[in-house]
Amino acid sequence: MKTESYLIGYSIGRLIASREILMKILDDFFPKGVSPFIIAEIRELEDLDKLDNLWEKAVSFIRKPNRADLFIKEMEVLLPDIKEISLGYNSYLSAQTEWRQNIEKRKNGKLVLLNLVMGYPVNWTRFKVLRDFVQNFYDSIGFKQWTKRFSWRQTGNSTVMRAKNVEFDYQWLVHIGASTKREQPGKYAGKFGEGFKIASLVGFRDYKWNITMSSCDWRIYVTSSDFSIDGQRMESLAYYVEKVPHANYSELVISGGVPIHEDLFKSVIQSFYFKENPLLGEPIWESERAAIYKRSDLEVPHQIPYTPGIKKRGIVFSAYQALGSVDIPLVFCNHFSSENDRDRSSLLDFQVISLIDKVVWDISDPRVAITVLEYLKKHWHAYRSKKFEYSFFSIINRLVEIVDSDKYAKTHFLAKYPDLLVVEKLKRTDYGGNYRRKLARTWASSANRKFKFIQSAFKILGYQTVEHACQQNGGFLEFQPASEREKQLVTILERYARAIFGDFFGFIEYPAVDIIANSSAKWLGMAKLEPVAGNRNNDFGMQIRYSLRSVALKRNLFSCDKYGQAWSTYIHELSHVFGGDQSAGFSRALSVTMDICMNCIDSMSLMRAEWQKVFESSV
Repeated sequence: MKTESYLIGYSIGRLIASREILMKILDDFFPKGVSPFIIAEIRELEDLDKLDNLWEKAVSFIRKPNRADLFIKEMEVLLPDIKEISLGYNSYLSAQTEWRQNIEKRKNGKLVLLNLVMGYPVNWTRFKVLRDFVQNFYDSIGFKQWTKRFSWRQTGNSTVMRAKNVEFDYQWLVHIGASTKREQPGKYAGKFGEGFKIASLVGFRDYKWNITMSSCDWRIYVTSSDFSIDGQRMESLAYYVEKVPHANYSELVISGGVPIHEDLFKSVIQSFYFKENPLLGEPIWESERAAIYKRSDLEVPHQIPYTPGIKKRGIVFSAYQALGSVDIPLVFCNHFSSENDRDRSSLLDFQVISLIDKVVWDISDPRVAITVLEYLKKHWHAYRSKKFEYSFFSIINRLVEIVDSDKYAKTHFLAKYPDLLVVEKLKRTDYGGNYRRKLARTWASSANRKFKFIQSAFKILGYQTVEHACQQNGGFLEFQPASEREKQLVTILERYARAIFGDFFGFIEYPAVDIIANSSAKWLGMAKLEPVAGNRNNDFGMQIRYSLRSVALKRNLFSCDKYGQAWSTYIHELSHVFGGDQSAGFSRALSVTMDICMNCIDSMSLMRAEWQKVFESSV
């Protein structure tokens, strides 16, 4: 067969060959669903990863009509600085054709068609294909003996995997769905009995790998064979099976085709659970059903499945395979999985939480519970807002219950974390509760101690709510009627507000003013608001959103030298008719009222004189 190779000079934004010519060449490299072999000049290891990704993309869209255009776009995104790329599949294709022809010449075995057509629509990455191959060895050995009985090596262009003292009948590799594992949860990483067949199909068809599997007294060569249906020629995956001298091991050899880089294969091995896995750090706890480890310092390979949207600080193993990530540096392992996703893709965020939930329910040691709780510290305040979400609420509930069950652990936790305040969940319509919550949080944030807010599960340990702590420390506002002098001063504030602002605030009757009596309160003023129906604007075009039921000012504002602070606080509270503290309407109101006051300096001077006269007359 003639081998062709095209060299295409390529740089971002410009093609030495025109785009039309390049697309034509690319289309020539996609006949009958065969994807191109890519060689490129690369400078860094990161570019090698990008080149791998480009290859995976090419495989995924080889059957799409706009495949060439898609390929160019991916190349521009992944490798914008690439100068030269060689596209060719014939070299691999011819080598595989030679492989098949050599198998057909063999006379001592038999050809077994698998009734699995070569065009079966499945697109697996090299990582996924290799993982399914390795999974068969893993399931036959188990994690306890994994490093002792499994070995692999790479020589030349071959990757060899071997499992000691493992023998089985090749018939298990023939029938789709045939598996010894399905009814034995908790023992195996796989369960569908299809892994080797589909992996062989994709490896042989898409990556042009020559695959040989042997065990006991047999060896199979993965190949293909023609057959016909209603006179139409079809091609099926096939095994050529032959007898060999008996061996007490099973061995898989992959040679030729798209290279299997050492880092890629290492990432496949690290995607399985075993105690010596370099991604696992110090063990925290383990049982027959589950385990928890600290994460090691080794970076998680990018090929290992992770949960979209979750930082890859930790790993989640489901049925011995790494299938998800968690945003804390821990490794959670649930050996018993109920997930029945045939493609075994990565876990979604709520599935990660469900898996971790099952793990912590097996824990009974309060020391372990405290350790895991401390890693979850940033989630102590989290509540669940919907059924399926990434929330540690139920997990923290369970861990706190374990701590509470042991008197020593409970005492230890309370002593180590004395500044925790419970913030219970409130409904949005609980206006009174939300008002008290706002006051209490303001008090806590301005206190001398560094309080941390936590969810309601911690109450069983003896922690009080933020509202209760605020009440005990006099943080809530205590209202009293104004004294006679305070009434005179309030009258001055209201009279000058009317004179300076007119109907700016949208009301004729100014709200009553109460006095905040407790000196420990952190608020200088407070406004009680009611929403206003409909759209109503003042002369400045500003929408009036609330009516004021009342205003409260702190007692220490009513002193001779604090007329300026009393005035600014009063106007601040009146401006809440335009919105809450964080609203754009309120922010604009503060700016406008300041401008108005700056233009009324004489009136402000008269107000100061009247304010101070009140104190002179009462001496």
